[in-house]
Amino acid sequence: MDTRFLETLIAVIEHGSIAEAARMQRLTPATVSQRIRVLEAEIGHKLIQRSGRRVQATVAGHGVLGQSRAIVRDAAELRSLASGDRLTGKLRIGTVATAATGMIPILLQKASELGPDVDFQVATGFSSELYSMILDGSLDAALIVKPLFELAATCDMEILRREELIVITHESLVGRDPLDILRTEPFIRGARTRWMGAQADAYLNARSIRPRLRYEINTLDTLLLLVTRGLGVSVVPDWPRPWLEGVRVIRMALPEAPQREIVLVWSRNPSRAQLTNLIRVAARELPQEIRNVTLPAR
Repeated sequence: MDTRFLETLIAVIEHGSIAEAARMQRLTPATVSQRIRVLEAEIGHKLIQRSGRRVQATVAGHGVLGQSRAIVRDAAELRSLASGDRLTGKLRIGTVATAATGMIPILLQKASELGPDVDFQVATGFSSELYSMILDGSLDAALIVKPLFELAATCDMEILRREELIVITHESLVGRDPLDILRTEPFIRGARTRWMGAQADAYLNARSIRPRLRYEINTLDTLLLLVTRGLGVSVVPDWPRPWLEGVRVIRMALPEAPQREIVLVWSRNPSRAQLTNLIRVAARELPQEIRNVTLPAR
C-alpha cells in the first residue's frame, strides 16, 4: 500500500473536499479520486461519501483514519532514519512584515541549529493571505496575527507574542496627550481591510475619536517614514525591533490599549509533521524579550 495514497485519504477527510485535498497535495481532483478508489479496493470498504457539497468519512473511513495517520508518520520517520538520523527537506514558512525582522531571523537561526540539513523557504505577506497558503498546502507554518475566527481543523496554533497598540508621532509632539494627538493631528491609517487596521479603527470608534485621515497605507515601513517626516500620526502594534533605518518616531502608550497576538500557525499534514515540529521547537526557544512579551512604550 502506497503511503502517499493514505496521505491523500487523510487530506480528503480532514478538508472535507476532494478539490481542497487536490490543491493541498498539488494533484488533480481526478488523481485524488483514483487514489481513494484504489484504497477502497484494497481495503474492501467504502471510505468516503458525499454529504451535500462536502465529502465525509464513512464508518470504515473513520475506522482506518487513526491508523493511516500512524502509518504515514512512521513512514516519514523511516525516511529520516534512512537519511542518517538527520532531518532533511524544505520547510516553507510565512511571516507578516512586522515579524520579518524582529522574529524570523532569530527563529531561523534556532531552527537551523536544530535541523542543519533542512532548507528554509520564507514568504512575506498579510496574515489572511498566509493563512490561506497554509490551508492550500503552499506553506507549512506561518507567523501571523491571531485571527478573530476559529482555525480550520487541519491547523494548530501557539501564541508567541502579545503587542499593545501604541501611538507613533513626530518628535515635535512630545509631551502631549496621545488621545488629543489622535483627535487633532493628521492621521495615517493602516488599511482597514487588514486585521491591524481594523483593530486600530475599533479602538478609535470605541472612544468616539474621528481622526483627520490624511493617508491610508498597507506598508508599515512607509508609514513609519511618513511619521518621521512629520506628515501625520498613527496607531500601530508595538512590534519588535529592528525598525527601518532612519526612522525617528516617538512611541506613546494608549489608555486601555488592546493587544494583538502574534501566533505560529502550522498545518497538521502528517507527511510534514517532523518539519513543522522543528519550527515549533525553535519558536519555544525564542528569547523571553521577544516571546509573549510587550515592549514598554517610551
